[in-house]
Amino acid sequence: MTDLSEGTANLSKQWHSLLRLYLCYLPVPTVLHIHCFNHLLFNAVQVFLVLTTLLLFMIIPIPLVLTLFIVLNILQHSHST
Repeated sequence: MTDLSEGTANLSKQWHSLLRLYLCYLPVPTVLHIHCFNHLLFNAVQVFLVLTTLLLFMIIPIPLVLTLFIVLNILQHSHST
């Protein structure tokens, strides 16, 4: 039983030293992670904007063309009478 508690205490010490080491070097990777995350997020936003713009340009002309066609049709009919 004492071996187990010693092992646990030793593991705890190792964990604490590892945690301290991580906390000491934390700012560097965090800045890199934030930079990478921002870059990825920016790319995702760009892709989203491009896709939505393309989608809008694909969807908007349909009602516009239909409306134009209907208006021209009405005008043509009104002129012919």
